[in-house]
Amino acid sequence: LPEHQAFAQLLQAPRDDSDTIIKERFPVPRVVVCDQHGSQARFLLAKLNPSATYNNEGPLPGGD
Repeated sequence: LPEHQAFAQLLQAPRDDSDTIIKERFPVPRVVVCDQHGSQARFLLAKLNPSATYNNEGPLPGGD
């Protein structure tokens, strides 16, 4: 919708920035685009912080 075009551009800007940065890097880093609580988010959390898993009873960091 036209009234949400500015918001859509705001959401797209980080992806465009990451694409630009990746083109300049060697070796090319792996980029994981994920939604909160999705399978890729669980994969990324396990890679970045192996001690924090969804099996823990405490709240996850950044889960606010």
